[in-house]
Amino acid sequence: MKFMFNKIHVRFIIWYEMVERKLTKNLLLLFLTLVSGLSLQAQTRVQLEKKRSKLIEQIEHTNALIARTRKKKKLTVHDLSVIESQIKQRSELIHLLEEETQSLSLRTLSLQDSIALIEAQIEDTKMQYGRLLRRAYVNKMTRHPYQYFLSANSVAQGFQNMVYLRQIKHHIIHKYELLTADYQTLKRRKSSLQETIEKKQTIIQNRKKQQSKLLTDQRAKANALNKLEKREKELRHQLARKKKERINLNDAIEKIIIDELAKANASTSAAPTSSKDVALSNSFATNRGKLPWPVEHGTITSRFGRQKHKTLKQVFITNNGIDILANPGATVRSVYRGQVVAVANIPGYDKMVVVKQGDYYMVYSRLIKVNVKQGQDIPRGVSLGQLNHAGENAGLLHLEIWKGKTKLDPKPWLHP
Repeated sequence: MKFMFNKIHVRFIIWYEMVERKLTKNLLLLFLTLVSGLSLQAQTRVQLEKKRSKLIEQIEHTNALIARTRKKKKLTVHDLSVIESQIKQRSELIHLLEEETQSLSLRTLSLQDSIALIEAQIEDTKMQYGRLLRRAYVNKMTRHPYQYFLSANSVAQGFQNMVYLRQIKHHIIHKYELLTADYQTLKRRKSSLQETIEKKQTIIQNRKKQQSKLLTDQRAKANALNKLEKREKELRHQLARKKKERINLNDAIEKIIIDELAKANASTSAAPTSSKDVALSNSFATNRGKLPWPVEHGTITSRFGRQKHKTLKQVFITNNGIDILANPGATVRSVYRGQVVAVANIPGYDKMVVVKQGDYYMVYSRLIKVNVKQGQDIPRGVSLGQLNHAGENAGLLHLEIWKGKTKLDPKPWLHP
């Protein structure tokens, strides 16, 4: 009887491969789901790490400011604001570390699932590879490859048998390559799992340290409040003085802006509004939320608008801008290009620089040294001057934004 085993055997392999392909497709879909999950977690993790780095940088700066306040004989309300800012930043950092811990926990689970899937796939492939090897060995021991050709009913069938044999050989090689690739993937996944577990432990330890430091910050705030409350009479006197100084500053700014608007109206009656001014105004407006900070490493110690006094009960103050505490003697830079329309001395606010950007006016005050002149066109980032090196207002900048005669909150205009 002519030999027909090879043909039946290969038909079985072809059928088996069809079933295997369906199973592999399902496994692949599951694997891709796990991998995509790991990818999304990686993106989230990178974002959290960037936020964490930024917060740590801010905390380091406020730490330096707090260390400076300890050397002062008298605390100020701005010093208390720095401590409060430190508490807020550290609380955000702790929350962020908790999010990172959760993200790493999810990544650990995903990696464990991925490893289990790969291990199951390896075992399945090993079984298939073993069966193929045994069949190949049996065929090799019982028949020489040429017997499959010679035992065929025809030359065409003989060649077909040889093709089938070659397919079996390639199938064995393919299974071996799959096993090798799976082992490499498994090795990488296990290494990544170990790194994730170690990183999670580091994050947990860091969170515990930050929680301990937060308690220290809260005690420092309570101590600062206690000291300031004991100086209530002095603080009320300071508040009355600063209120007069704010009124003087506001009047000076209003006068400058009114003069500028009068000039603009006079020129408009003679000629249309300059397209350059309109373009500058529109350009400035589109940069809301993108403007650089006027000082490096600044902390906002007093926000815009009407607000409760931090220590005096039933007392409200109104701030026409924001106060930013930076390093003593820090350089103040222009946040946008424009024209310097005023440089003036204001009692309580030292030197003031007003820069016009079309319909908008940026006001920088509490400078002790000014590097620009009235009428000068300046680019973004130019040095306007320096802040105080010592005293109650050391490193303190007062910043305002006006559109015409309307006061705007500067904070939303600055880059976060």
